[in-house]
Amino acid sequence: YGMPTSTTETLVLDAGEYVGYTGWFTGTCYGHFLTDQLPNIAYLRSQRPNAKFILMDTPMSRNVIQFLDPRFYDSVIWTQKDQHVKIRGGTLSIYKPDVALPTVMGRNLFRYFWDWMKEARPEVVPPERQLIVYYTRHNPIVTGGRQIERTLELQIIELIKLKMVHHGRKERLYIYNGNDGNGDMLSVNAQFHIFRSATTAIGPHGTGLVNAIWMKPFPETCAERPQMLEFTPGPDSIDVHSALFNGHYTTLGRGFPMLDYNTVTYTAESTKDVVYVSLDDVALALDRMWGKPEDDRSDAVPGKPADD
Repeated sequence: YGMPTSTTETLVLDAGEYVGYTGWFTGTCYGHFLTDQLPNIAYLRSQRPNAKFILMDTPMSRNVIQFLDPRFYDSVIWTQKDQHVKIRGGTLSIYKPDVALPTVMGRNLFRYFWDWMKEARPEVVPPERQLIVYYTRHNPIVTGGRQIERTLELQIIELIKLKMVHHGRKERLYIYNGNDGNGDMLSVNAQFHIFRSATTAIGPHGTGLVNAIWMKPFPETCAERPQMLEFTPGPDSIDVHSALFNGHYTTLGRGFPMLDYNTVTYTAESTKDVVYVSLDDVALALDRMWGKPEDDRSDAVPGKPADD
């Protein structure tokens, strides 16, 4: 997705009710658009249901909003970077949040996004099509490091398969990397359907896991909530991503109340480029998330014999 273009041309609008919004993010990162922009737009939409929205024109904004709600998309007035907007009369509400930290910015507004999504994208996936999604960052289009060491990642995937059998999980394991097979990012539509089908999403922190916002947004009970197991920095690995360690669990975990959010922290040998987690910690997390049957052993991890 490209950056916004620039123009000094003035856009003149007829009298009416308008909302103008821009946030800290106007770039190309799909994940930051979902967490930092959509909740704010959803809040404004709930407060000004009859207004026309004035938004920064980027391919990212257009693709996501057109997919989410085509009717709302048709009412948006798209402006270019540095463009002046003149309204002949009526009302104009301007909203520009001062808080720049991503998940804090949208955290308390996600409930407006859930309401919007229930209305615009109410799809329900039958059990026979449900998935457990593992997100890998081993993909040329992924930037920002934090790739699970490859041999360890293969062991994690085998561990997930083992725990699925132990816990009687009937879903299919889907390895997701965001790539469409041709070196480009999957469409918003494709990513939505993968994660709407997911009962559990697992993997390292990154844009791919932000797709968890598409998971079942309307569970009737806590037990029906989709689950997320995210690998993040911990006390022994702060330097991997210090901003995440400083409260990421409380900001993202509490910001996604429809998720059963769980985390395993990186181990001390992790770097900004290559990260590690304990297989024992992952096994324990999966047992806690999926319930531990009598015949399961929490120490049963690939490559490690269980005690007699």
